Amino acid sequence: MRLLTGIATRAPWAWRATGSDRVLRAIFDGVAGSWDRKVAGQEWALPLEAGLAALRSAPRTALDVGTGTGLGARIVAARFPSARVVGVDLSPGMIRRARERPDNPPNVRFEVCDSSHLPFEDRAFDLVVCLNVPLFFAELARVTAPGGHVLVCYSLGRATPIYVPERVVARRLEERGFDGIRSESAGRGVWTLARR
Repeated sequence: MRLLTGIATRAPWAWRATGSDRVLRAIFDGVAGSWDRKVAGQEWALPLEAGLAALRSAPRTALDVGTGTGLGARIVAARFPSARVVGVDLSPGMIRRARERPDNPPNVRFEVCDSSHLPFEDRAFDLVVCLNVPLFFAELARVTAPGGHVLVCYSLGRATPIYVPERVVARRLEERGFDGIRSESAGRGVWTLARR
């Protein structure tokens, strides 16, 4: 997982060329059926909840990148019931499970896509959330609206299998025009919030 994360962070142009997208899709399609049991419990979402609490205003539109079975998207949609929330994931198996959940709020929808090439217009989202996923910084910057925020969370901090250090997250976001960058701990996890 760390190798795939490194490719996304350091050489995003190589993501598809090396087959990293296919490898990650196969891994997560394989665990989709048991994923909800794996992430059950409040600790997994603590950094996301803490980062969302730091927002000063409610977004109108939000994107949860690497949504898996939709945990992050459901949390964002419940916290901001007037927002339109989209959860995306590379794994069709994960998205199928997310769509089947009976507890999906009415303001959330799910789509299969590769976060290295998001199928959304420039500046489409007031909030972009990334919970335990490889990061494609150029795409995050492209789809975040001016004045909008990116929130990057890792549930287990450095122990998270897919992890980018906070200093790297902050530097890469700053290079793409984000400011007000703030990183904090929540439980065993960490979160970084930045404004476009």
